[in-house]
Amino acid sequence: MNSIFQNNYESDNDERLDKKFSYNYQVIKRMYPKASELPEEEVRGIIQKYYDKRGTHEESQQAVMDYIHKKEPEWKRLYFKDEKEDEQTRRFNGMERVDKLLSYLPEYKTLKDAKQI
Repeated sequence: MNSIFQNNYESDNDERLDKKFSYNYQVIKRMYPKASELPEEEVRGIIQKYYDKRGTHEESQQAVMDYIHKKEPEWKRLYFKDEKEDEQTRRFNGMERVDKLLSYLPEYKTLKDAKQI
């Protein structure tokens, strides 16, 4: 059964994974919140690790956490955007917007022409 936050999906991928794996996905997502950004094959692998470990619930959770820690560097490289790179891109895009807005001012055009000389 889904929680009261049933329709609060982070993305289309999050909704698709929830419909495909239901309760198993919700358990994995609580353990690893970035699961919504992973492809279906990776989520299936995490769920399989949960069921592969025969034992107590805590042992199964530990097996999943170990698997996640082992795979996380690969996932960061393949699926997650570099946050530092995103910040630089946002700053650059922000400067482009400022430059475009200022270009409408006649004084800016005069200064730009003066720099080219």
